[in-house]
Amino acid sequence: MGRLDCSRYEECFRRLSASYEVVAELERAFRSEHTNFDELARVIEKDPALTAEILKVVNSPYYGFPRKISSVAHGVVLLGMVNIRIIVLTVSFFKSHPRLTPLWAHSQWVSYLAKELLKRLLKTSMRQSPLLLAIDPTTLATAGILHDVGKIPRFLCPETELPEDHGEVGFLIAHCFDFPEELSTAIAYHHRPWEARTEVALVSILYFANEIVNQREISEENLSRGAAYLGLSTEELKGVIKATQDMFQKYLENLRCRKR
Repeated sequence: MGRLDCSRYEECFRRLSASYEVVAELERAFRSEHTNFDELARVIEKDPALTAEILKVVNSPYYGFPRKISSVAHGVVLLGMVNIRIIVLTVSFFKSHPRLTPLWAHSQWVSYLAKELLKRLLKTSMRQSPLLLAIDPTTLATAGILHDVGKIPRFLCPETELPEDHGEVGFLIAHCFDFPEELSTAIAYHHRPWEARTEVALVSILYFANEIVNQREISEENLSRGAAYLGLSTEELKGVIKATQDMFQKYLENLRCRKR
């Protein structure tokens, strides 16, 4: 999408993340082969909100550790890099404005269904598609969380002139926060994976997950395109998408029944 000038949007992106410098530093650390848990903890401790959220998560009933965890260093080791990265991005972006709660819920579903699609496609494929095997599930899950990050600035800095396409805004955010290329590409092209020059298989799965959550009908053309990008037959892809759609609908029906 061309060369981008981050300084032009710095004031807006500082509002987007209370920890602009910390998030960028952590993203670099996550991508380094030499980063260890102690270094991550030291960076996280620079930000009180991130520190509080990580201690809150690690002490939640979900993990059920027998003793209270009181240090970030211990929490980072117990949660692992994948969970820490998602917590960092969640706190930085989606908790910056109360009106972002529906967007956060949507993003969680897209992340979950993207992982579910990948798992089902790998099981269903009559031959092991190298394109599917090359997809990193962690990157796919993170892309699901962040795919709509380009929608957030309109809540926080509506006076800033930004591109109309939220995919393009998301790409700008990813670039300015120094995200890896595969995440930047996924965010930019999640509505049109056929335009991506790299990571087309990953972006295609993200596209289908987003369409399922939005309950949109997927055209035959896009199913055929997606099958080619994933190294599958169209029928294989159709079967997996239908099964995933049915699973999602059952969840929504159960949710509606509980609310009655």
